[in-house]
Amino acid sequence: MRTPHLIVTLGAVIGCFNSACSDGSIDSFSGPRLGAGGAATAGSAGATGGIATSPNAGATSTGGSAASAAGGLMSSGGSGTLPACEPTAQSIHDTIIVPSCTQRSCHGAGQAAAALDLSTTDWTSKLVGVSSSTCDGWARVVPGSPAQSFLYEKISNPMPACGGDRMPSGGVLPDAYVQCVADWITSLGQGSCETCGGSACVSLPTDPNHCGTCDRVCPATAACDSGQCVCPGAQTACGSTCVDLTSDPDDCGSCGNVCAAGATCSAGKCACSGSLSACGTSCVDLGSDAAHCGACGSACAAGEVCSQGKCTSGCGTLMQCGASCVDVQTSVTNCGSCGNACAAGLTCAKGSCGCAAGLNQCGTSCVNLQTDGQNCGMCGTSCGPGSTCSSGQCQCGSTSISFASDVQPIFTAACTAAGCHSGTKPKENLSLVAGKAYDELVGVTSAECSGGRKLVTAADVRQSYLVDKLLGTNLCSGSQMPKAGQSLSAADLAKVSDWICQGAKRN
Repeated sequence: MRTPHLIVTLGAVIGCFNSACSDGSIDSFSGPRLGAGGAATAGSAGATGGIATSPNAGATSTGGSAASAAGGLMSSGGSGTLPACEPTAQSIHDTIIVPSCTQRSCHGAGQAAAALDLSTTDWTSKLVGVSSSTCDGWARVVPGSPAQSFLYEKISNPMPACGGDRMPSGGVLPDAYVQCVADWITSLGQGSCETCGGSACVSLPTDPNHCGTCDRVCPATAACDSGQCVCPGAQTACGSTCVDLTSDPDDCGSCGNVCAAGATCSAGKCACSGSLSACGTSCVDLGSDAAHCGACGSACAAGEVCSQGKCTSGCGTLMQCGASCVDVQTSVTNCGSCGNACAAGLTCAKGSCGCAAGLNQCGTSCVNLQTDGQNCGMCGTSCGPGSTCSSGQCQCGSTSISFASDVQPIFTAACTAAGCHSGTKPKENLSLVAGKAYDELVGVTSAECSGGRKLVTAADVRQSYLVDKLLGTNLCSGSQMPKAGQSLSAADLAKVSDWICQGAKRN
């Protein structure tokens, strides 16, 4: 008969392989663990599901070989037994997940660590084909490939990818249990392992060259997360490029929606600039366009020209360009000479394309460098979230921000609860727990970047890599943090930015 409790709890591993438990580590696990020689060390048996051991020496598991592979498991009550591990979802759920993980406030119902509730019957759907939330480029379980599965990586590698401890923390699983998990993962891919024409299984949830489906290549600046190409910040993947759908004239509002010549894209909508008007899919000058003279669709007869919105026989003092009568000193479609059209957003003054008085050209846009938050003082100088541009200078928010009261709670909720930047081995060796975060951020060089980029540069939002990481822009490596789909709210971003802008004080 199968023993109801485990000497070594693989549930603690599966439940917490992707994050630490509620206290930031799994060191509070109350069951016995394996020591260096494979012996189980005593814990508080029964506290969280209990670890029942037999007082009779020589007790063996129904599987026999599992106990042998473990080298013998001992607890303070004498020799213990290992239940047979069957590489099936049902067996793992019944004998490992339920008794060892979901009952100890780690991945049970309610406030599950990393929002990963494994107490439900569909628990495998939260692991199989799902990207790891703490290690870029890894999926929790890749069907058919233990070597590509972060679960297997965490329980088998003494130094797992992306840092952190081998699971379970403070001990080592018996080889038989590690192999059981590997066999289960392998069985998931039998007859269904996707190779995309190659010889090895590929991870469709995380492979940027096969993202979600074979041969779907993500843009160079994008990551593949759960089968979707995820671009940094507010950008969207359109073909092979990450674009801003709110301002890109070739992808305005949606991928492939190209604005007409002479139009700009603003807030995701195409709009004709300057004196031009929209007629169908074109931006035209109703004052000189012979096909739309005075109004859209009002065409001049053969031999006539359009002058000042009326069809006539001649241009008078204006220059004739085709069937149009224009002033080449001011015409955006014929600026300086016939056929010389100004770029979208520019005006024509004295026969030259440029910006209106008080505006400067940044790229293809005319902006006010005194007030434009994306081009403050000079082109490309962007103020941080929550900051404004006034008189060509980025200004901090008007509300005083406290690190202890306003900023630290953001880090605690978004960066430490999932075990990413907390515990004994925080990711990138950066702990953001209360009491440590300030000293590990302000004036500290980022471990991701070469060239000495600082995580936080006091009073300089643009030179603080922490802000780039939160926005997903100008990254040295990795992806936006917190992971895509879990980014900070605009209000929280503004608090962090304002705190830095106000001098990154320890207050």
